[in-house]
Amino acid sequence: MMSGLVDRVPPGRLYGRRRARPLRPGQRRLQEELLPQLTVDLSSTAGPIDPRAFFPKPVPQVWLEIGFGAGEHLAAQAERHPEIGFIGSEVFEDGIVRALG
Repeated sequence: MMSGLVDRVPPGRLYGRRRARPLRPGQRRLQEELLPQLTVDLSSTAGPIDPRAFFPKPVPQVWLEIGFGAGEHLAAQAERHPEIGFIGSEVFEDGIVRALG
């Protein structure tokens, strides 16, 4: 049964790699300068979180894409639905900097 196996896996464990190859200088600059402006810091948040508050203008809905790859689908959806607030989550560094570029 799978539940026994899942119980033994440490939380936050990633199978695979987060980085394929070293970032080029332009990619590193995007990661260091642009990414912090787009990142939501929840470390000091207590209580319920309203993700609509993350956006500079009111949004009726927030859509979350987990594992956005290089961001093509996320960007296309944001373009098609400018009234919606989009949040993307990605663990792979290469995908994140490709989406930023």
